[in-house]
Amino acid sequence: MEELQAGDPRVVGPYRLLKRLGGGGMGQVFLGRSRGSRLVAVKVVRPELAMGAGFRRRFAREVAAAQRVGGFYTAHVVDADPSADPPWMATAYIPGPSLQQAVGQNGPLPERALGLLTAGLAEGLAAVHSRETLHRDLKPANVLLAADGPRLIDFGIARAVEDTHLTGTGMAIGTPGFMAPEHLLGNRAGPASDVFSLGVVIAYAATGRLPFGAGLPHSVNYRVVHERPDLSGLPAALASLVADCLAKDASRRPTVEQILDQVVIPEETGISWLPPTLATMIAERDINPPTRDDTATPETETETQTETETEPEADTGDAADRGRPNQREGKPEVLRHVNALLRLANLEMDAGSLDVGRKLFHQAIEAGGTAEQTADARNGLGWHETQAGNLDEGRRLYQEVVASGPLWHKSWALNCWGLLERDAGNVEDARSLLGQAIDTGQWGIVMAASWNLAVLEVWAGNLEEARRLLQQSTEADGSAEQRGDALLYWADVERDAGNHERARQLYQQVLDLKEPPATSGS
Repeated sequence: MEELQAGDPRVVGPYRLLKRLGGGGMGQVFLGRSRGSRLVAVKVVRPELAMGAGFRRRFAREVAAAQRVGGFYTAHVVDADPSADPPWMATAYIPGPSLQQAVGQNGPLPERALGLLTAGLAEGLAAVHSRETLHRDLKPANVLLAADGPRLIDFGIARAVEDTHLTGTGMAIGTPGFMAPEHLLGNRAGPASDVFSLGVVIAYAATGRLPFGAGLPHSVNYRVVHERPDLSGLPAALASLVADCLAKDASRRPTVEQILDQVVIPEETGISWLPPTLATMIAERDINPPTRDDTATPETETETQTETETEPEADTGDAADRGRPNQREGKPEVLRHVNALLRLANLEMDAGSLDVGRKLFHQAIEAGGTAEQTADARNGLGWHETQAGNLDEGRRLYQEVVASGPLWHKSWALNCWGLLERDAGNVEDARSLLGQAIDTGQWGIVMAASWNLAVLEVWAGNLEEARRLLQQSTEADGSAEQRGDALLYWADVERDAGNHERARQLYQQVLDLKEPPATSGS
């Protein structure tokens, strides 16, 4: 858990927020407390997702379906407000680490725990599927380890994000290495697709690695579709079952009911299902009854925070630590300071004062702002260095954001890096980077990266592939200005190819395009 930051809400719906629990592509998750002192995990949707056409309707539909899911092995959805700005949902708080945290810090689970993990997750999926809902993003980060068994979280909600980004594109949003072949090839997810993901999760829990390896998303997804999984190191009692779950043909995979019939569960009782190290991690996440600080009003909390703030310690870390959250992160004066540095740096660069602009960007990187601000500084400096012809420095800065930046900023760095390589004539590198940017599914990035990749394909003479990418770009979520520019370019391509009637239609679409009304809220 982390303390709340300056820009975080203090109250969402009827819930008082206490801590940060984590975050992902959909939004930030907070520990909250109800008026009756019940603890909940509150997921607040990213504002740019909420701006997407139809997102709120899809989000409301998927939350309503998730609220009908019961069972012992799911984190129950207890409340939500899809109409809020931004939308949010609340689930029961599970005091335990994620499977990803547990294996990452302590290594693979013992064999006894694997049987109970498999049975619990299969029963959780059975509860999800019984309500005609799919999980669609089962992975170790979406499995929590509680004292009495595992819990599935975020079931079904990925569909709202997926539909928002994928309308008409045919692309699949998910986590590379966990998506089933049929999901990757045609976005045709079904209950058997969740079973495939379950097989990957169990293999990871048993060995600490993924059966289709790691690496670039395209490479991992290719192995999922075409190659056999590496199941070495799996206990004999699970190896055959996991292999069946990972069958390429969805019809050959067992159902969750068949998994429950096959899995071997230890019969002893009164013994913790997890080793002592993980039991300790659970105890550390258990929350005591509310204290005076937990239940303070917004007015008194501000006063208390002001009284207890201390001066920031000297930054004695090396360059790799700069830009990470520290004691200064979250203070309003620091956030304003970094924002001013970024704006001034861009102004100086645009005015041709390159050395002054570089100095200001580096000050912004080292100033201890948020992860988003630091990534903005690196991306901005990378763009200006590229325009100045300093390609290696641009590559270095983009690579730093890709390695450690927040997801949206990482996807934007991939897009800009891909443009750098495209314009430098490195066609295959550009294809790979722009493809990775598209695969992130981020708002505005799919549109931009698809268009940029289409330009490359036009240069290469691959008009059919360019048309596919331009279609994808114009149907992805993004601004009306972006969409209009992509349509205009597409029309020019068709005109130059002699397809005058198609060019007329596309030019007319540009004329008919209107900027959507602004979305209120944060």
